[in-house]
Amino acid sequence: MNVASSTLLTVYIPPAEYVLGISDVAGELMRIAVHSVGAGDKEMPFVICRTLRELCTAMSSLYGIARDLPQKLSSLRQSLAKVEAACYAIHVRGSELPDHLLTNMLSFKPAVLPTDDLGSVDLDQ
Repeated sequence: MNVASSTLLTVYIPPAEYVLGISDVAGELMRIAVHSVGAGDKEMPFVICRTLRELCTAMSSLYGIARDLPQKLSSLRQSLAKVEAACYAIHVRGSELPDHLLTNMLSFKPAVLPTDDLGSVDLDQ
């Protein structure tokens, strides 16, 4: 292919597919946030947390644009919750623990607590 005669390729992406694709980025951002703690970067999770909060707010306003959006929003909220938990751990425990222990603490999966119909933890069970 001759570099001088390159052509511009235009690809149409339906808006609903674009929005769903953006929501997939949240999971990757969550992984980057947790990995950055292990690498010693304790600022990146806070930047990612703010980004995910803004993304969650924006995506919530698009409710109904695509059939799969409610599932994507649920995944986005889960990723946000994990990053918020990481930020909390950094803020509260960051000065107490070495980086490798902080990373192990973030990768620990707590038991799932029973919830009621509204998603609140049901402590009576």
